[in-house]
Amino acid sequence: MPSFTSLITLLSLGATTALAGVIARDDSATGVTHTGDITYYNTENGVGACGSTLSDSDSICALSTTLYDEFTNGGDPNNNSLCGKKIQITMSGGATAEVTVADRCAACSMWDLDLTPTVFDSLVSDGESVGRTTASWQFVS
Repeated sequence: MPSFTSLITLLSLGATTALAGVIARDDSATGVTHTGDITYYNTENGVGACGSTLSDSDSICALSTTLYDEFTNGGDPNNNSLCGKKIQITMSGGATAEVTVADRCAACSMWDLDLTPTVFDSLVSDGESVGRTTASWQFVS
């Protein structure tokens, strides 16, 4: 028969594991502001991790692999609950853009976003010559 201490330890471990899942899912909660670097990449009309064909003129973004993969179901990146979600990006100077999650970025840190050149240029003066800057963003749908 398990001891009382063993039972409490087991219950605590289960609660911690369940809470970790809730915390991870809060990463996509609308209204929660994240701050990270924004960069741009050329999509070259390739297919994004969400399975759609991308264009450099699209208002889309790639999330960090770290964040994106938390929401991938069954190991299939096309089956990700973040695909199609809308993100509002805000620059310190007040410029904003709304993008749709369509891809993942292996070189990005947790809260970084990789944007198409069109979106990046709309947010950053001399955008492509700057290459990287910091922005705040949140899921809006």
